[in-house]
Amino acid sequence: MDEEIRKIGVYGMGGVGKTTILKHINNQLLKKENVKSDYAIWVTVSKELNIFKLQNDIALALKENISTEQDETRRAGMVSEMIGSKKYVLILDDVWEKIDLEKVGIPEPTRSSGCKLILTSRSSDVCRYMGCKEFKVEVLSKEEAWNLFSDKVGQDVLNVPSLEPLVKQVAEECAGLPLAIVAIACSMRKVYTKHQWQNALNELKDRVNSVEGRENEVFERLEFSYNRLQDLKIKFCFLYCSLYPEDYDIPSEELVNFWIIEGLVDEMRSRKDQFDRGLTIVDMLVNNCLLQSSSDNTSVKMHDLMRDMALKITRKNPRFMVKAGMLLRELPNEEEWGEDLEKVSLMFNNISQIPSGTSPSCPTLSTLILRDNRGLASVPSSFFENMHTLRILDLSSTLIENLPNSVSDLENLTALLLEHCYKLIDVPSLAKLRSLQVLDLTGTAIKEVPQGMDSLVNLKCLYMDHTNKLEMFPSGILPRLSHLQHLGLRSGSENVAVRSEEVEGLRELEEFKGRMYLHDYNRYVTSRHYGGLSRYCIIVGGSGSRTFWVSKCMKIVMLSQCNLINDPITLPHGIECLQIDGYDDMGSCLCDVPLLWTNTAILELKECGIFHCGSVECIWSSSSTAALVTKEIEEVHCSPLQSLEILRIHSLPNFSALFMCGGIALPRGTLLNLKQLDIYDCPKLKTLFSPRLLQHFHNLKLICIWHCMQMEEVITADDEERNASNSNHSSSNINQDKDTADITLPMLTSLTLCDLRELKSIYSGMMFVPLPSYLSLEEINLIPLFFNRDPN
Repeated sequence: MDEEIRKIGVYGMGGVGKTTILKHINNQLLKKENVKSDYAIWVTVSKELNIFKLQNDIALALKENISTEQDETRRAGMVSEMIGSKKYVLILDDVWEKIDLEKVGIPEPTRSSGCKLILTSRSSDVCRYMGCKEFKVEVLSKEEAWNLFSDKVGQDVLNVPSLEPLVKQVAEECAGLPLAIVAIACSMRKVYTKHQWQNALNELKDRVNSVEGRENEVFERLEFSYNRLQDLKIKFCFLYCSLYPEDYDIPSEELVNFWIIEGLVDEMRSRKDQFDRGLTIVDMLVNNCLLQSSSDNTSVKMHDLMRDMALKITRKNPRFMVKAGMLLRELPNEEEWGEDLEKVSLMFNNISQIPSGTSPSCPTLSTLILRDNRGLASVPSSFFENMHTLRILDLSSTLIENLPNSVSDLENLTALLLEHCYKLIDVPSLAKLRSLQVLDLTGTAIKEVPQGMDSLVNLKCLYMDHTNKLEMFPSGILPRLSHLQHLGLRSGSENVAVRSEEVEGLRELEEFKGRMYLHDYNRYVTSRHYGGLSRYCIIVGGSGSRTFWVSKCMKIVMLSQCNLINDPITLPHGIECLQIDGYDDMGSCLCDVPLLWTNTAILELKECGIFHCGSVECIWSSSSTAALVTKEIEEVHCSPLQSLEILRIHSLPNFSALFMCGGIALPRGTLLNLKQLDIYDCPKLKTLFSPRLLQHFHNLKLICIWHCMQMEEVITADDEERNASNSNHSSSNINQDKDTADITLPMLTSLTLCDLRELKSIYSGMMFVPLPSYLSLEEINLIPLFFNRDPN
């Protein structure tokens, strides 16, 4: 980049490739190829400029969080402090109006600071007003357009000799616009007949010739690719994405669940089959270039023009009103609530109240989304009185305390979503809602199960996780909910426990999250019903679950205040994650616990967490009577912890070592596959590894050590290793003073050391590791830390 140019504005019509160009530049900056900046910051601004959100996004890009600070001026100062100390390149994508940089907290880029600002906009005026050097992105040349189109449509189509002239004409109808080229080419993949290409050409020409204005012509080209979707339900799946705010990263899992609730995914043998079908539809829309997938394939996004095209369609049929993420402080006027509306999305706004007596007349409304209006404290009962066809009501993440009584009369309701309404204490009777299939009360403050829940005979999903004020879950309800597929009842109260026979009676259950007492748990995990679960998280025992960790594993057992020595506890085969919390008498060594060392189910374990267990001093000790692996385990020739990938050790007051070997080798394969190690609040831990032990950790990628107040060194050679090292080096002419061995952690990518007040060094010897992509050192007095690359 030219050092004299501090602000660059890239402008051009929508869909011409501005963001694609900037993404390429951003990737080069992240690789630090031929650049003089310390870091790059990417933020998408979007049409509705929101200073608060822009400040938040800049902070998040720098792995900071300023969301708790509400004062705009102080927030600007925090942003300025974050980004003002280093050279940076700030990329603001999709800017629609002039931004006051000082108001946001962005220092004016100068030559002396070495900082740069790059923005994209559809308007050259915006670039000029912000003092940028302007660069216009033109549409592709005829040759460039053909190269892109032919690449996307596929060589197999071009190999049909009679098609190429028609294919070239269709490519020309895209008018050099990359977004249109990609969308239309993708929609015509695997089309090998001449008449279909001729029809496509005719349709494109008719569409473009029927409208005036460049923007309308673009919409018509994009709508062609939408119309190529043959299945009406898949078209609705695409249009549904427009209910989200502009430039919003839509979690694929959430999107598919909404499609299922909406009835857009056909009924199948199981909900998992439906979910897989939904993910297939996501892939189809991505492959047809109607949606953009994230790099990790966990979310999708609509291009601005694709969303505008979808909203244009939904202004006619089906009729949507979408005002998502538009910073609204008030509900739209009743005049805007047309009688032909089918779906209304007001998510992610600042609506704080709905006036008493408000009652929009919406006789055909099926979906109403008010989620994430985080100041909305109440909804008048009149609001739902003229919404008799409402099927989906989403009030998640609002501050409502009472759900209005009029909800009890919405007899067509199939989904009532109240997740994270953490002030909600009162839900009216649900007795009339016999069509309800999904009820989400996760994270609410209800103390009692809503009246009439036993009447919800068609309920398929009941989510009541983290209802920590719930006093009990009455027996007799679950047997009435015979069609349940998902049941979530993880509450902080030990009284919210379910009986094994009631869960076994749910023949269609696929996922279960909840608490059982030990005798019920042991019975359940040996039943045939348990074997039919695709996912479970079972809490066993009392309410000592202070630290249970969120896990991505599919099959989890959490033991809370269980007697691991004397109680007969069954670990099911197939278990992936085991967490133990709040038992102080399990011995000084984990291998003293037969459940953890001699149970063959442990061989499959991927993740383990040990929390608040006061007697534990180490994982394995050579002096333990149980140190020898049992014959049953020996027969499979591996250590009980060989498959473990994540180990978390939290709040163990007497924990002083991972292993107490005493010169004896660990069982073969111990922690061989460990990738992540988290140690937190172990006040007696002074060192973690010895070089000899690190030979077991070649796959370790992430190390996190927090609040271990006596830790002095992360890696320390023991006396035997130090003596051996001195002996080896005494016969050499080099490194005569070296008393430590070289160590290697070839896979390490992240190292976090926080609040280790006595730490003097990580290792006094030579470490050969890749440069971690994430390194955090917080509240540490002195760290002489060097990462050395192996010269070979």
